[in-house]
Amino acid sequence: TMRPHRGVAPGPPLFGAGSGAARSGGGNLRGVVGERIKQTLQLAAVAVLLGVVVVQWARFPQRYKDLETEWEVLEKEATQLAADRSLAEGSIYADEWSDPENWSALKQIQSREVEPLPSFTEDPERAYAQESVSSVDFTVGKQIAKGDKFAVLTPPKILHGARKIVHGHTWEQAGKMARTVRGGGGAQATTPPPLAKSAETFLKTDPATDAIEDDPRQLVSIEQEGQRWAMHRGTGVATYTLLDADGGVFSTVQIPAVTVDGTPLLGFESNSASLPGVTTLHASGVQLSVEPLSPRALSLTWQVLDNSARVFVVRLRDNSTGGIFGGGERFNGVNQRGNVLPMKSIDELGSKPARSYKPVPFVMSTGAGYGIWADSFVEGEFDLKASHPHVVQLTYTETRLRLVLVGGPLLAQILSEYTRLAGRPRVPPKWVLAPWKGRDVHKNRAEVLADVEQSRAHRLPASVLLIDSPWQTGYNDLTLNEEQFTEADAMFARVAALGFHVCFWVTPFINRRNVVDMHGIQPWASKTFGPAQKMGALVKSATTGRPQVVKWWKGEGGRVDFTNPEAVEWWHQQLNLTRRWGGRAFKADDGEGGWFQPGAEFADGASLADMRNRYSTLYSKAMLEYVDKYLSGDGAVLMRSAFGNSARSLVWAGDNDASFHPTNGLPTVIAAGLSAAMSGIFLWGHDVGGYLGAATKPCFVRWAQFGAFSLVMNQFGQSNKGPWDYDAEALDIYRTFAKLHMQLFPYLYSLTHEAVHQGIPPLRPMALAFQHDPKATTREMQYMLGPSILVFPIYSQAATHRCYIPHRHAEAAKPSPDGQLREDKWIDFWTGELVPGGAELELQVPLNRIPIYVQPGSVMELLPPEVDTLLTAEELLGGSLDPSVTPLGIARVLQVWPGGSSFVRSSVGASDLLPAQSGGNSQLLSTVELIKARLQAPQLGGRGLSRLKIELQRSRQVTLHLLWCAVEGNVVQLTSDAGGFVPQQIKCLRTKDDLNRQVTACVLPNLMGKVQVEWAGLQT
Repeated sequence: TMRPHRGVAPGPPLFGAGSGAARSGGGNLRGVVGERIKQTLQLAAVAVLLGVVVVQWARFPQRYKDLETEWEVLEKEATQLAADRSLAEGSIYADEWSDPENWSALKQIQSREVEPLPSFTEDPERAYAQESVSSVDFTVGKQIAKGDKFAVLTPPKILHGARKIVHGHTWEQAGKMARTVRGGGGAQATTPPPLAKSAETFLKTDPATDAIEDDPRQLVSIEQEGQRWAMHRGTGVATYTLLDADGGVFSTVQIPAVTVDGTPLLGFESNSASLPGVTTLHASGVQLSVEPLSPRALSLTWQVLDNSARVFVVRLRDNSTGGIFGGGERFNGVNQRGNVLPMKSIDELGSKPARSYKPVPFVMSTGAGYGIWADSFVEGEFDLKASHPHVVQLTYTETRLRLVLVGGPLLAQILSEYTRLAGRPRVPPKWVLAPWKGRDVHKNRAEVLADVEQSRAHRLPASVLLIDSPWQTGYNDLTLNEEQFTEADAMFARVAALGFHVCFWVTPFINRRNVVDMHGIQPWASKTFGPAQKMGALVKSATTGRPQVVKWWKGEGGRVDFTNPEAVEWWHQQLNLTRRWGGRAFKADDGEGGWFQPGAEFADGASLADMRNRYSTLYSKAMLEYVDKYLSGDGAVLMRSAFGNSARSLVWAGDNDASFHPTNGLPTVIAAGLSAAMSGIFLWGHDVGGYLGAATKPCFVRWAQFGAFSLVMNQFGQSNKGPWDYDAEALDIYRTFAKLHMQLFPYLYSLTHEAVHQGIPPLRPMALAFQHDPKATTREMQYMLGPSILVFPIYSQAATHRCYIPHRHAEAAKPSPDGQLREDKWIDFWTGELVPGGAELELQVPLNRIPIYVQPGSVMELLPPEVDTLLTAEELLGGSLDPSVTPLGIARVLQVWPGGSSFVRSSVGASDLLPAQSGGNSQLLSTVELIKARLQAPQLGGRGLSRLKIELQRSRQVTLHLLWCAVEGNVVQLTSDAGGFVPQQIKCLRTKDDLNRQVTACVLPNLMGKVQVEWAGLQT
């Protein structure tokens, strides 16, 4: 529509019949002609406008290309600036950027506003480059602030932030200046006053000074088999040295004097009243206790003697160039070197950067081979070489700060020892490792039944139905809303008959006022609020003595005070109401401590500073205690929040976009899972398809493929879509990967045992699994699932995907003594092709696959593909299983991937290498595949093993050496589809192996294809 300019009366209609005068016949010819001319001009104007649109449209591809080129330029500039930062030492970097022309160029970079192109928003690396460009001013400002020498050229906004960390940045430069001054270099007069002050501090606390050598009597030290700690009493400077197996030094971490409220702790004196095995010293009103915890760990505890809260700053000089891993579930990446991590559990709906639902105050250094754990609930800060390229800095405001140093040198050793000290999760029930099905809202009975009926109709395996909010009559009265779910008894009976346990959503809020987001919910107080207030079960306000009521997304309420044992028992009684409906699991939401307001008062007298992080640990503990007490341990808790070692339940990754977006989509969730694994959070999962919004078909499929190779595969999201709501191709792909996840159950279950007993995560980042391979350690978006499966999740819609195949072991690429290269190949999971370690692959990956490779020599225990649920009829609370559903049985499949030294991971958590009994026959050693199956009756429903299928995954002739735990007299029938194989009956003989168990041995020479092993009533 051609709109008139403001204030001008509208003209005649574009295609009208002329003016009123002309229509009435009272006008003259001039008026008619004038009208026609105006109409013609208007038509011409429209034509010109359309022409402009067409021209602009034609130019769009070129504009798109221009934007693409501009983006590449920005990326290169950002990369160069990042490189400059890493090379910066002393004032060199500051001198370079002090030139006003450089600042002008920098501002030009910052002023560019390029709209992110659709193809690039899916690429995290390009998004990171853009972020680097936008934040480079602060980076430069921090470097310039290294002595305020160039402060006059630094924009005030940048300088304000830079000065906050000037002490950390002056450390390197101050050390250089200090040594110059000490050596009489004549530089003292030209040293800027702030830098001279830092140099003076450096002289007192620099580990490179001669203080320890000058007076060894000032040295206090503790040495054990794998570690040595030493400190100079006068300077407060300490070292932590890691020793190798021969007693040699692997690496040394220098710990300058700890500062308390900005003052270094100097001049330590010994305490005579130290406890046995504990070295105690004191200085400036602070007591330091040093206690060896194991040959790999020792603790350092600073206690303020007057019990006042002080600001502790602990620095570790780590000159290594490797990565730093851990710090909790983080969405910004796996390697946290160069980041500042707040140790604060926070609920973040959108882009999360370095924030976390599950912070863990523990990190590991690959280069220096140590870990450090801050055993504190206070919201501290880990500066991981962000402020200084060689300094890890921890800042805490505490009355008592306890740090634990853990030695390696391998990350697996550090992580195992940390989790041994801090705590590990429990082995979950088997059924939680099957796929889950849920939706953000089940509006009614029909939608509940649709999820379970459709899952079975489409042969989609699953064992858990998740019912999120709303489902109660009030938040949180744990009473089923029977207006929402009519005929509830029959509904839940059908859910059980189809092989599902039910998981109910809960939060610790007890509402005084409810959001009415479903019919059947009352707007006033939940029926649990009055009793909870009366018995003191809610966190109180110190000013009023009544419950501290806060606003949250479901209304207004108080939170259960889990420091009060009576409140915990009351909470258990409320949870127990769900047993009527088959409740076996809880999705425990909203445990983050940020909801508390100043003045919150807790029953045990805990401070708010502690409880902001501690609350989630008490929440989790109370939920798991309910499972033990009321469900005999056969229940599960899925939590969003955690802190430190509290992640002993299942956890999920929180609220993420249903997209490939690099700031809150699938790429960030992959990073979150792998960073969690490096922090001791092992039983981890995520919402398949993403939570916020509706996933496209490619996004849903790629997310499902990642979910299949995660521990918890939960198909859930705001869109309420099921796999059947996409097209037939997406449904078929989902079915393939859901079945694969179900088949992997015995393998996954063994990995949970390994996590619990050895402290090694199921999802293993490259830096953990292949620390010996420098290239592998930098690949953050690929991982090992257990020891056997190499996974490359696809997290964008790019046409090709880069995959790096790691070297399987440190000596892989080096010739053996006979001049031959050692075996270093992987087997393609889909094709069986061999791929060499160290290969850089550029792959075009079809939608129905992701790259997966298997280590040769792997033997994986699997389920048959027809299993629908990990429940048995006996586990369904007395219900009857629908005959169309195939439950967990006693059949197993062993997949053998020939090569190397084979072993099996069984459902009892066995992990053993069986030495070959070859009688010195070296030729036999190179071809024998060894399988050791510890499949014991109590772990298989109490009925023994009736059938075991062994699949040789490549058509290669091998000799199979089977050893079975068996009872004398049983007969084993062996058949095979291999050509020329003669069926055999083998009678079990009584023999003994090195573990004093009865075994049966048989050798099947020259076997190709598959072998089926069957027996009846075998006692195992």
